[in-house]
Amino acid sequence: MTASAWINSSDGFFGPIIRNWVQELGDGRFGQFMIDIPFPDDAASPLALGRLSVGPNEPVASHPISTSDGGAWHHIAMSANGRTITLYWDGEAVAASDYLNNINDPSFSWLAIGADVALDVDADDNPDVSSEPMMRDGSYPFRGSIDDVAIWSRSLSGPEIAAVYAGGNAGNNAASVDPVLSAEPHPDAPKPVTLVAEGSASEPTVVDFGALDGDASYVFYFTAIKGGASTAIAGDNAFAIKLDQWNEQGLFGTTQFGVADNLFAAVDGQSVASIFDTSVHTVFVSDSAAGETHLYINGVLSGTWGGSIPPSGQVKVMGARLEQAIDHMAAGSTMHAWATYSGKLSAGEIQSLYANRPEVVDGPTVAILSLDGVPATGSGLDGRYWQAEPKGVGTLADVGQGIFDNARPVGVFTATGLNYQGSTDITPVREWLGADGDSYVGGEGDMNDGLLSF
Repeated sequence: MTASAWINSSDGFFGPIIRNWVQELGDGRFGQFMIDIPFPDDAASPLALGRLSVGPNEPVASHPISTSDGGAWHHIAMSANGRTITLYWDGEAVAASDYLNNINDPSFSWLAIGADVALDVDADDNPDVSSEPMMRDGSYPFRGSIDDVAIWSRSLSGPEIAAVYAGGNAGNNAASVDPVLSAEPHPDAPKPVTLVAEGSASEPTVVDFGALDGDASYVFYFTAIKGGASTAIAGDNAFAIKLDQWNEQGLFGTTQFGVADNLFAAVDGQSVASIFDTSVHTVFVSDSAAGETHLYINGVLSGTWGGSIPPSGQVKVMGARLEQAIDHMAAGSTMHAWATYSGKLSAGEIQSLYANRPEVVDGPTVAILSLDGVPATGSGLDGRYWQAEPKGVGTLADVGQGIFDNARPVGVFTATGLNYQGSTDITPVREWLGADGDSYVGGEGDMNDGLLSF
């Protein structure tokens, strides 16, 4: 929607301009939208503002003006395009504010022009929206003249607002100005949000995020096991999105390699603490114009960072740096799903992605290891498969060779007829796998060196 008007304050102290809004009991507000230069609150330093009612919030775009602007005609307009409210003064955009929800429907069908109005209250002391508006006691109406008030049911572009302003200066009202329309999206219009790339991974992997430029959204659904002093969700050679910022700070962050380690700041009532050992759904919405990134955890806006996220093209998930093993999630971690989008996902879209995330059963990750390279019989390793608990290794051939070489395996390995837990100085397994190995009951070897049972 868009609203505009020409205003001329007789003394530089303005007041209410266009309001589908009333002053509620106390300090609250009640309505759908307003354009205002409050008086006498900002008498010494007037502040032009546009305000919306969006869900439970009231986003505001404001811009300081001067009392010296009084005594002359000025054009003021407010446009809301579904993502951003923009305030215009004399044909130029002077302020903007993002919002993440639908504009609330109006509770009443009237507009107050130049008036600060109130409603009767009902039995519960709430404004009675069915009552007729009336001037609020002690209120200050607009001090001057208002002309050519116009309301549109769509968002006007910057050039269209400029055309309305130019037309007014030429003596034409807003209705006579031709719309500035094009088959191509206007540069001021928000980019449509489209899926660019998606995938999953069971280990740190270089993938293609696709071509991302400007506003972008990054979705990661993963179960991470802590592997070191820093853990990355994704990154390239210049930038990383961190699950745990460097030196175990226990917070989500970003790293600009060679420049800075950054942390997300929690919004009121939320947390940006690192989450390990359980599945978590995260979305990073990068606003290039505002230079800010919003972090959503499990569908809820949880934190912000004063910078935009740049990764595009070749990016590693579950780690950072394309060629080096930097900030990897530990073995047993899983990237259940990842996706990149051009444009900024809305709060509603993010909540929908979270609600429809793939089903994951949290718990220890079990990897089935291949028997390639292991003798089929005669070795005692005759199980159909081996299992490696959370900290796993590559193949059973590597495991078996490590055991025979007295090297300590990572984790606990189980095969049919054999359970091995050991240290680096265990008696070589080949000594236990002789002709009488299957009948071993603990009477042979130095059991202080480890544990082997059949």
